Amino acid sequence: MKIKYMRGMFVMEDEMKTLIQTLVDTNIKLKDIMEALKPPDIEYSVSDLKKRIKYSKSPMERKMYEQELNRLYKKKKGMR
Repeated sequence: MKIKYMRGMFVMEDEMKTLIQTLVDTNIKLKDIMEALKPPDIEYSVSDLKKRIKYSKSPMERKMYEQELNRLYKKKKGMR
């Protein structure tokens, strides 16, 4: 068993391997959790977005809907 100096403390090599493996496993689990929590892609119609913009109280929410509306307009313009 070897002892290494790492970031201001002495760590045994076996503990370091365990720590690294735990961090890797945790990162994989976090990615899975984030993917599961990601909201589904919802396609709004132009009229739905206009209503949401009109009745949204939060400026950030309004801006998000306006950006989505612009994307939808560009998508429709590209189809012509």
